[in-house]
Amino acid sequence: MKNLRPQQVGILIAAAVTVLLWLVPGGQLIVLPLQYLNTHLHELSHALAAVFSGGSVDTIHVFADGSGVTQASISHPVIVGSAGYVGSSLIGAAIIVASRDERSARRSLLAVFGLLLIECLLWLRGDAIGMTSGFSYMLLFLFLGLNLRGRLAVFAAQFVGLQQCLNALQAVLVLLNPRILAFTDSDATILKDATGVPAILWSSGWALLSVTLMVLAFLSAWSKPRDRPGSQAAAR
Repeated sequence: MKNLRPQQVGILIAAAVTVLLWLVPGGQLIVLPLQYLNTHLHELSHALAAVFSGGSVDTIHVFADGSGVTQASISHPVIVGSAGYVGSSLIGAAIIVASRDERSARRSLLAVFGLLLIECLLWLRGDAIGMTSGFSYMLLFLFLGLNLRGRLAVFAAQFVGLQQCLNALQAVLVLLNPRILAFTDSDATILKDATGVPAILWSSGWALLSVTLMVLAFLSAWSKPRDRPGSQAAAR
């Protein structure tokens, strides 16, 4: 780790601490505010998949325990059912890749603001904590995107991307031990009922895809930029 920058070490520590807090009794309460953000983007991914696959969305609800549900009319249950974890993983990986420097990191944070704005205005309803957390995060990302500078902006954006990618691991954890988290996953069991494929295969597939995307995204974001052809000559 001697070749890693301090903010990269910080990201690795954040990943380890996040997973550890999921496993430690009571640790879920510490990361519950982050779970709200994960659930908002997870449910938004379901909603967008429903719309783009020819269905329609009624409401999104995010509850006080960190769980959520998207009420939608769908034509392709496998696409929409998988979209929660796959979509949030893609969002997370895109944020990481796009956050190589201050400007791109701030744009990524503003992009998350845009996603939450869509969710909050079009579909978010119901539970008071879900509504409050959704609008609060929306305003927070607007503030962060406009005000963060330097390495702090990069770290903040990559931390958010990390959380979205790690979220898919919960699909496996809740199947192995439903008491490990404050809520139970339903996406894998819904697809099991719809397709007959065991829930553990769905959840493991989502987790593997998410971890792969996360690793590739960080390798890209942390790689040294290539010199442009002719850049040395131009610098002389």
